[in-house]
Amino acid sequence: MLAIGSVGAFHPYLAVILDRRGASGQALAWSLALFPIGLLLCGPVWGYWADRSPTPQRVLGTALTVAAVGAAATLVGGPWWAILPGMVLLACTRSPAIAVGDVLMVRLLGGGRTGESAYGGVRKWGSVAFIGIVFAVGSLMDRWLLAPLAVHAVILGALAVLTWRLPAPPPGVIEQTGPSTSVLSLLRSGPLMRVYAIGVLHIGANSLYDNLFAHHVTGLGLSGVVAGSAISLGVAAEVAVLASGGWLLQRVSPKTLLIVAVLAGIPRWYLTGTVTSPALLIAVQALHGLTFGCWWLGGIAFVLRTAPPALRSTAQAAFVASGFGLGNLIALAAASWALPNLGSARMFTALTAVSLLASVLLPWALSRRSSRSSDLA
Repeated sequence: MLAIGSVGAFHPYLAVILDRRGASGQALAWSLALFPIGLLLCGPVWGYWADRSPTPQRVLGTALTVAAVGAAATLVGGPWWAILPGMVLLACTRSPAIAVGDVLMVRLLGGGRTGESAYGGVRKWGSVAFIGIVFAVGSLMDRWLLAPLAVHAVILGALAVLTWRLPAPPPGVIEQTGPSTSVLSLLRSGPLMRVYAIGVLHIGANSLYDNLFAHHVTGLGLSGVVAGSAISLGVAAEVAVLASGGWLLQRVSPKTLLIVAVLAGIPRWYLTGTVTSPALLIAVQALHGLTFGCWWLGGIAFVLRTAPPALRSTAQAAFVASGFGLGNLIALAAASWALPNLGSARMFTALTAVSLLASVLLPWALSRRSSRSSDLA
């Protein structure tokens, strides 16, 4: 809950803070890019360290302690660039909070299919916290510009303290690395690498929604209330899907959830780019429950069932880094051309082709013929 809540306190408002402290458009873009770069480069490293350690909760605690220091360092005054050192530290150390934390959570919930089924019921509270903290911090920011940075630092500090107090996972669900479980074995895993590649497409498209949907709505001449209502409905739908995670995974395979996620992107992006009715534009964002919720549930289960047991944190960190790191970077680079040349409406409509491509490739990537793995079904 605190890990996802800290994201809601920080990222929706960081661009506003940098802008008001004098950052140019180019400086703003490069500053925001620090986080996907840090996730891409450092996330798998933290995951591998957690896999090698008999006490992964301490690895996570170390990362979050340093991240809390970085968050506190962003509270300095002065020009926009004064907070860059804290942002760099954050970008390099906060990445395990979700990736390694998810694997650790599944282990603490019992591991295996039991942990997978219980995961969604716990993870939903992170999305609930995200909604509440976004609204609370937004109201505080009207009175104090640095409120998002302060709340973010407090939450990360509390998260670090609580992480250090976590018990070690039961011995029966901790796997240690050995000669046959090097990182090369992960790189040679065809099914995982193909899903990572499709995650670049799918999560890259979703990242443009996260970064530019409010810009698109206001560009249509609609109020910020429309954007806020649409985003809130999407997160509420995400909560509903995550809360149903145990029920879903007992009835359908992770493969099915992943396919549903990419298929849902086709109508979502087409309608987002073509609809101008406020009510319909808000309603369409309920598909976020499928495009993100099903992808996350299916992806967690897929990684846990497919990765070598001793590299599950590494594999999960790579799953997050491929989409939210590399996918986000590619999407933002594409948007830097698409926005001035196409406009936001055509840009979102063009994402329909991205989801179509992912929808064609994913069933092949997950098929028994291509994966030669029986545990994907």
